[in-house]
Formats: sequence, C-alpha cells, structure tokens
Amino acid sequence: MSDKKTTPPPASDSLLVMLAPKLSKELDHWLAQRCSWSHQDWLDLLAHLRKHGLGELTFIQEGRDAIGRYLEKRRR
Repeated sequence: MSDKKTTPPPASDSLLVMLAPKLSKELDHWLAQRCSWSHQDWLDLLAHLRKHGLGELTFIQEGRDAIGRYLEKRRR
C-alpha cells in the first residue's frame, strides 16, 4: 500500500467531465485547426464556448484553467 496522498481534481475538472461529450467535441475540433494559439485565439475560444451554451466553465478561473489543461494535454 502506498503512503502517497492523492489530491482530488479541482471542482472545475469535475464540471469539465460533466460537460465532456459536447465540450470535448468543441475543444478537439478547435485543436484540430491549430498547433498553437495566441491570447486572442484563447479569448475567441472562450467567447465561442459561451455562445454555444458551454460558458459555465469560462466565467471562473478554475474553469478556464481546466479547459487550458485539456488543450495542453491534447496539443499536437
């Protein structure tokens, strides 16, 4: 048995999982179109997500961080 303590994921990651099917499809589509992005691209993505009913995560820092982690993990 390991003595390592595990840290639960932030609450925003749980929300990301809950929104996963539609949100991951949007994020994967966005990533497929670029290898890198600028700050303006990031702001445009957040606006796009809000416009398409996926804004729950975009209004809080933890949510934006969760989206950023998702993108960074899947970046080409």
